Amino acid sequence: MLLHPANHEPVEIDLYGQVNGVFTNGHQYSGSGGQFDFVPGASFSKGGKSFIGRKSSAKNGTISSIVPNVHMATDTRMDVEHIERNLAW
Repeated sequence: MLLHPANHEPVEIDLYGQVNGVFTNGHQYSGSGGQFDFVPGASFSKGGKSFIGRKSSAKNGTISSIVPNVHMATDTRMDVEHIERNLAW
């Protein structure tokens, strides 16, 4: 089977698997770009899988990227298939 991944790095991920790709500290950090389209689009593609990659913390380990609830859900838990943390970047 040929794998067609869609990879995205969000701002934070919550314990429900929801992803925030645009807000930090209550302010808009960036736009969602294609993330909103590519995450579910990968699932609909034949052999496609959606991967969300994020380090567990930011700012030298002082801020957790895994939170109880995201500030704004760019991708809901129904769309997110795989979350990878602490990847070798």
